[in-house]
Amino acid sequence: MDIVISKSELYNKLKVLGKLIPQKTSLPAYGSFLFEIKEDTIKITAGDENGRISTTVEATCNPSGFEQSVLLDAKMLLNGLNLIPEQPINISFDPKEKYIKTHVKYNNGKFDIVGGVGEDYPSLNIKGANEPRTVNASDYFYGIKHTQVCCASDDLRPVLTGIFFKVEDESLICVGTDGQVLSKVICKTDKQPFQVSFIIPSKFARFASTMSSLFCDPYISIVEAENNVSFTFGNYHLTCLKIEGRYPNYDAVIPKNNSIKAECSTQDLLAAVKRVSIFSDEQSSLITLSFDNDQVDVLAQDVYFSRSSEEHVPLSSYDGSQIKIAFNSQRLITILSCISDEELIMTFDKPSSAAIFCGKESQSSLLYLIMPLSINH
Repeated sequence: MDIVISKSELYNKLKVLGKLIPQKTSLPAYGSFLFEIKEDTIKITAGDENGRISTTVEATCNPSGFEQSVLLDAKMLLNGLNLIPEQPINISFDPKEKYIKTHVKYNNGKFDIVGGVGEDYPSLNIKGANEPRTVNASDYFYGIKHTQVCCASDDLRPVLTGIFFKVEDESLICVGTDGQVLSKVICKTDKQPFQVSFIIPSKFARFASTMSSLFCDPYISIVEAENNVSFTFGNYHLTCLKIEGRYPNYDAVIPKNNSIKAECSTQDLLAAVKRVSIFSDEQSSLITLSFDNDQVDVLAQDVYFSRSSEEHVPLSSYDGSQIKIAFNSQRLITILSCISDEELIMTFDKPSSAAIFCGKESQSSLLYLIMPLSINH
């Protein structure tokens, strides 16, 4: 039994799915692609114990209608197909008792690999799936793109390692935070006939954000179950386990009445922070912003190596008293890089309280909060 399939179509699909293949895993099956062949259609799945993605690709089967499931080593298969020119390739299977010998033939050559039986691929335990709901695709991609950068990376606080996703009334809300920085996205939508909220792992959110270039439909389908949530992007179906726990009350930590407001060019401030941060203390990465009537002074120093740097960025608007406030330069660079508006709005209250950064045009839909550092750090 064999199949004939376009090399490029197969390889391009495998490259997308291969991004979810873990580098290290205790289960060898998760280092493989699961091929499920049925009625001239191949369903390909990849993932790990926390979730997976699948897609389908058309093929010509011989004999027509035969069924086969096989596990093929992801790294070996991708490397084997990589340099083969575009052409129809023939993949045949020779099932044995505990493995499936797989032969891949092309115009001037072939390679053989040993595959596992498809039944060895672990199944996801899905409980109590609800009806599919749809959300605007551009809102979804915008939300996860701008919040994933603020998620925590340590497993000590699992709730903060994910993105909080909520649909209610006329809003789609995404939030990400690690306790020091926070991002909140609010996308206005038509009035929704449903409410849904969950926390998805940032790994799967980051992966989903890469799907935007492959997806042209205006809507994404979401199916929430008790323990997981599924997203359908055209021909791709992503399922991941939800992170259990109560997400922090993010609205309670966002200051509503900061008394100091400054405006400047986003790119000018970002460029200055990048240059000056080179000379900051390597352990704290502390950088100081000193605001006055018409400019902000960006300063950094490393007293142990007697080095420092200072730049001046003009302010287009300033309302408030003088203030000097310090931040971790790398966190500040991260959030400034995510603001695409030409003009930046910054609000403060005092050197020890949270600061808000947002674009002048997008301030109603996207904001970043960052906690300051002690200047005597």
